[in-house]
Amino acid sequence: MDFPGNSLDRPGFVLEFADAFEGDALDRSKWLPHMLPHWSTPEASAARYRVADGRLHLLIAADQQPWRQNADWASNLTTGHFNGQFKFDPALTPTAAVPNFSGYVPHFGYFETRLRACQVAGYHTALWMIGYDATTAGEIRVFELHGSRIGRERSRVDYGILKWSDPGLREELYEDWLPIDATQFHVYGLDWTADHVDLYVDNQLIRRIEQSPQYRMQFMLGLYARPHEVIPGDPAPWPRSARVDYFRGYRRIERG
Repeated sequence: MDFPGNSLDRPGFVLEFADAFEGDALDRSKWLPHMLPHWSTPEASAARYRVADGRLHLLIAADQQPWRQNADWASNLTTGHFNGQFKFDPALTPTAAVPNFSGYVPHFGYFETRLRACQVAGYHTALWMIGYDATTAGEIRVFELHGSRIGRERSRVDYGILKWSDPGLREELYEDWLPIDATQFHVYGLDWTADHVDLYVDNQLIRRIEQSPQYRMQFMLGLYARPHEVIPGDPAPWPRSARVDYFRGYRRIERG
């Protein structure tokens, strides 16, 4: 069953970023439709997507290639970018110079999206955050929804903190089975504060994590597939897709 979207108003917060994906084109002032293009090429890192019927359709097509050699297929949209960020492998060297982009790079706040995940095995739908200012930065995994872990009665939601190169963070990852069908619309939220992050599904707190990145971060929203996990000959129709209803970002009102 679909979970309805929330009101734009959120007590104690000011709405500062919102996209309901109206019209038929992506708002390029808000999103860069690429997966870390400085570690790849603009062509290989480009997302497949469609904006229609008030939804963002994230797509993986039958002819899609990995976003870089020996990597996943990715249709990723990001709210920020700078060359050299998120060096997930020490051996990486930039292969493309891409202009910096800062569509939305907050420092703390509340954020939520309403979406339907892709159920195909080997695919996952995800929202995650990486450091925008700092090259020594970590990641907030708001959620990953793996197609092989989605069912009518329950689905697994993966989330947590990854330290990467941030010495102030520690690895803290969770895999929780929740009584939802993630192929239906649900609301996934994050309250990011200076000392903790709270994770929500359908407005219900699922966990507080007592640590927090201390720099501005950007959002990575996408559909991804791992070739070694994909079932050859899977009859699911092409393109494989996830649908996003909206994405919102709020700034907490400071109390005087």
